[in-house]
Amino acid sequence: ELVRDDPLRVGPLIRHIHKLLLDADTKRCSVTALFAEMRAAPFGVRDGILPLFLAIYLAGHWDQTALYEDGTFIEKPGADVFQRLAKEPEAFDFQHCSIRGLRRELFNQVAVVLGLPKTRKPDVLQVVRPLMVFAGRLPEYSIHAQRHLESKTRKMREAIFQSREPITLLFHALPTALSFEPFAVAAGKMNAKDAQAFAEALNAAVLDLRESYPRLLHRITFSALSAFRFQGTMAEFRKQFSLRLTAVAHSLTDPELRVFANRVGDPSLAEREWSESVGTYVANKSPERWRDADEDEFHSRVASLASRFSRAEAAGFNGKVVDPEKLGRAVRFTLTRPDGREVDQVIHWTSKEEADVKKARIELDRLMARLGPTGMAAAAQFVWDILEKTKP
Repeated sequence: ELVRDDPLRVGPLIRHIHKLLLDADTKRCSVTALFAEMRAAPFGVRDGILPLFLAIYLAGHWDQTALYEDGTFIEKPGADVFQRLAKEPEAFDFQHCSIRGLRRELFNQVAVVLGLPKTRKPDVLQVVRPLMVFAGRLPEYSIHAQRHLESKTRKMREAIFQSREPITLLFHALPTALSFEPFAVAAGKMNAKDAQAFAEALNAAVLDLRESYPRLLHRITFSALSAFRFQGTMAEFRKQFSLRLTAVAHSLTDPELRVFANRVGDPSLAEREWSESVGTYVANKSPERWRDADEDEFHSRVASLASRFSRAEAAGFNGKVVDPEKLGRAVRFTLTRPDGREVDQVIHWTSKEEADVKKARIELDRLMARLGPTGMAAAAQFVWDILEKTKP
């Protein structure tokens, strides 16, 4: 809004620019056409300060006006943009982003679902700018991920990144990506319920995209724990693994395996940083920059490295180092057949599992007492089969 004190009589010019954009009714106005209007009577603005008045207008109508350079929407025009505008005005266009009728209802629904602040003068850019800022801050993984995103989410992401015009994005590209009719085209068919459904679908797709990287880190953690055949929590695993690492650190002579074990056993990292550290080392690339193929490579390599650690653990295990009072128990289990074949594995269980282990022990005591030596032979064969199947 213009103030009453206007000694330079800028107000009439600003209002005329605003009227020109309003009359265009969401169509673009070239800067050369605006300059021509500003040069003409009764304004007679000189060429040197034409860009200045457009900058003043844009500053006062920031939430209602889009600026384009060579057909591409400029999210945050600064001094460098207006320097180019002064030299090549033919490359630039202004556009008033108005909301009327059903479009206003659509805006209101989207604003509520996305948690945008209420405003007396709603406009397209209040929705589009936060979406573009959100997309611009996504990690590289979320920009390129395919497999673990919903189809509509991928289409929404593509629409945002390929968008060249805010109005087209909000009323055509995004509804189409989310399986709705374009609002601008089917205005007579749409209603408030359709607008709300679209807003909720948009919010769901945004959340899916926002959570894609945290979900990746969760899969990294789950894959690492599964590779070590651990079924407890991440915190329990890290505590137990630090003890396992202490027991076999002297036998880890392979540099790659030693670095991997130290990454897994690092107690100084928070959970997110731990997942990123392990993922970075195993895949040789930060998870933020992964593609789907990098995740496949991680799952394969972490399983291989965990198996190598288990073999080294079985070969160099020192049970005296493990403190059972702190976390749990560990024993080395070795069976050898007459032909020399051997299975060798370190068995771990946590303090939380101690009660279940004792119950199982009681059941086995009863069974072995009843079966006698044949039961012992059967138990040995059973354990052999189990260790053979889970052999690292």
